[in-house]
Parts: sequence; C-alpha cells; structure tokens
Amino acid sequence: MLWIGNTTLTLTNDRSHNEKTVYPITENDWNELMTVLKDVDVSTLPGLEAPTSKRHHDAAAFATLTVVQDGKEIKTQNFDHGHPPKHIEALVSKILLLADRTHKKQ
Repeated sequence: MLWIGNTTLTLTNDRSHNEKTVYPITENDWNELMTVLKDVDVSTLPGLEAPTSKRHHDAAAFATLTVVQDGKEIKTQNFDHGHPPKHIEALVSKILLLADRTHKKQ
C-alpha cells in the first residue's frame, strides 16, 4: 500500500500498516502527478470497470485507487494490479513509477 502527499510518499508491505517507510518527493514529482490527475474525471472512479478479472481466482493481486479531494475519498472498485481501467491507466502508471523511483533512491 502506498500514500502520496505533496511532500512525501509512504510505503508499507505490512498488512496491518504498522511498519511504514516515508520518503520525500520533490515538488516537480508532485506537480507531474497533479498534471496527470487533471486528466482524470475523479467523479467517475467508483463506476470504472476493471479490464481483467484474474484477481477473482487468485491469479493476480488486486489494486484500488483512492483520491482524496476536498476531504472526500473517491475510490475505484478493485482491479488487477498492473491492469487498471483505461481511464486511470496513465495516473496509475505515474504513481507506480514515482513509488519505484523514490524507493530505489533510498
């Protein structure tokens, strides 16, 4: 699980989320992420359908995207990790790239 704020990225592999690692992110990384997010109609997130369904029989891990806007959480349905709905594909790719790049810097 990961959380991204305007100055930090927090990662955990712990199911209870007790062990978290916080990494700084740059203003440029945050701005790039916000640019990609602007292309997403956040209000449509709950209704997006996953393009694949391997998570239904343990053939793939599942993922969920939650965007917090004005204090309100807007969440997608579960989708197969690595196969997000087309509407959020660029955003999910940017998030995963940022997480991978940030984690490897440390």
